[in-house]
Amino acid sequence: MLNNATGGVPKNARFFSSGLFLEPFAPGSRMEFTDEFLVGYDREFKGGVVASVRYIDRRLKRVIEDQSGSSVEQNNAGVPLFYVIGNPNAKQDIFVNPNEVVFAQGTTFTAPTYAQAGITPPAGSLPTDTAPLNAASMTAYVNAGFPSSCFDSNHNPTPFVAFNQFTGFAAVNNGAPSGSACFPAVNTGTWTDSKGNLLPDCTSLAQSKTGGCAAFGSEFYADGKPDTYKDPKREYEAVEFQVTKSFSHNWALNVNYRVAQLKGNYEGAFRNDNGQADPGISSLFDFTEGQLGLLAGQQSIGSLSTDRKHTFNAHSTYVVPNGKLKGFVIGAGATVLSGNPLTGLYAQEAYQNPGEVPLFGRGNLGRAPVTGSVDAHLEYPFKLSERMQLKVAFDLFNIVNSTRQTTVQQFGDQGFGQPNVDFQKPVTTFVNQGFVDPFNSRLSVLLTF
Repeated sequence: MLNNATGGVPKNARFFSSGLFLEPFAPGSRMEFTDEFLVGYDREFKGGVVASVRYIDRRLKRVIEDQSGSSVEQNNAGVPLFYVIGNPNAKQDIFVNPNEVVFAQGTTFTAPTYAQAGITPPAGSLPTDTAPLNAASMTAYVNAGFPSSCFDSNHNPTPFVAFNQFTGFAAVNNGAPSGSACFPAVNTGTWTDSKGNLLPDCTSLAQSKTGGCAAFGSEFYADGKPDTYKDPKREYEAVEFQVTKSFSHNWALNVNYRVAQLKGNYEGAFRNDNGQADPGISSLFDFTEGQLGLLAGQQSIGSLSTDRKHTFNAHSTYVVPNGKLKGFVIGAGATVLSGNPLTGLYAQEAYQNPGEVPLFGRGNLGRAPVTGSVDAHLEYPFKLSERMQLKVAFDLFNIVNSTRQTTVQQFGDQGFGQPNVDFQKPVTTFVNQGFVDPFNSRLSVLLTF
């Protein structure tokens, strides 16, 4: 256990993470772990040759991640983002679920403007309005398509409204927003007093039932409903075939072939898809699933970015046993790799930074090409004395000088609403990144005594 909570409804955080920004642990949080199942068979033949086959099943069963109880549209509506470290999963209940009311889906909502006197709406509730609201202007808003459920019994709108939310940047969505959403209180139909002031926040489920407070969702206590997260998954399966011969009679051999798949929605402590190195506090579980689908396929299951269907390796070594070249070492190796899946990643509207959301699912851009390399090793020992020897070696890598492309630029935008002109082009951020390293060689000298 990461804290001493004994269950029940969490009323406050008991332990905090260390660092520049403190984050509380959710009661009942436990360390992450992985289950692995392996079965295989080995058979030894004459001459020291061993053939083997094995099956591997490795599944991530629990993770540690920071998370919030807000959806992207709820955050954009002004609900404060509050992070908690815990074990996100489909059954988790540590936050209050919002009462999200969507409207004007697929169209732009334009709020009417008024010059009438009446009840002053809470600050920031309707940013396009230029005057206070009253019952008459509320009717006009409703007629314009603003849901009546977004107002309380005192004719005051909820302070949390997100107009015209987009999934990905507008160019991908043909300029049409996913829609708009408002967030009425979940525990009362009257969240303001007679003067238009908001009721205080509810701090527990029990208080929310007694009245006199308002909960709009994302509060840090259980409400009896799952928080809409999906189970984090990282599932690896592989079948491996291997033939080895330990060094004897002047030669050795190692041949390995693996067929595998790696699927899920969570890569682990490091996000290989966008390079985010924030173990335990990545952005993958920072937002719940809202009704407008602004997270798109972020929690969807698919081929993860390091998945390789096929991997083949063969390496052999031979040592000349006698003659003028006695002790001369000749080594050769070959590697063939199938390509990794390629996924278009886009910014989401809350964070704005690129490389967050697989808008069209994982692996939607296909796979990188098959790549390979043929290498060689030459080594000759010069005996200088009974106890001193000079070894000169020459290594050659990628002899055929294959420079095939290994990946492309997968960020569809440079930030929310900023298309990336280099999308799907070769990666040129670093030298040779995105391509197989060209032919290169290495000379080494080793003195032993």
